[in-house]
Amino acid sequence: MKKLFFKGIVLVSAVVALVACKKVEPTAVTEDVVGSVTVSGSVTYSPGSGKMYATDKPVFVDVDMTCFDSTFVGVKRYSSTTDASGMFSLSVPCPVGKSVKGKLTVSFDADYTSNSTSYIGHYESTVDVEGIDGGTFFHEFENLTPKSKRKK
Repeated sequence: MKKLFFKGIVLVSAVVALVACKKVEPTAVTEDVVGSVTVSGSVTYSPGSGKMYATDKPVFVDVDMTCFDSTFVGVKRYSSTTDASGMFSLSVPCPVGKSVKGKLTVSFDADYTSNSTSYIGHYESTVDVEGIDGGTFFHEFENLTPKSKRKK
């Protein structure tokens, strides 16, 4: 009988411990934030020779959630795409009167030619972003070259 009682106490303790461990969801953080930082820029790349606008390519900012509260962990991603001129702009939530930090990344595949051989090149670049509420951050990803390539 004592063994059964002891097992019951252990089971109840385990359930209470699991219920008490609640993960903080970063998605709830930005719902009440009224400030923002505008992150914008341009993207061009080299297809082997010359320079081209990176049209309709993904751009994203991964924001460090500790900017909102030191008890939060992880990052939240905000994304956009480039226009026909390789330009992009996105608004990132920011606590009023404070700053946010993160990483701005562009990553895409596009044609690349080298020595008359056609490839699919993978272009990618990342920079640190820091902006204060109401401010702007601008970056030019200029004439990117492929990080890797594979034959077509």
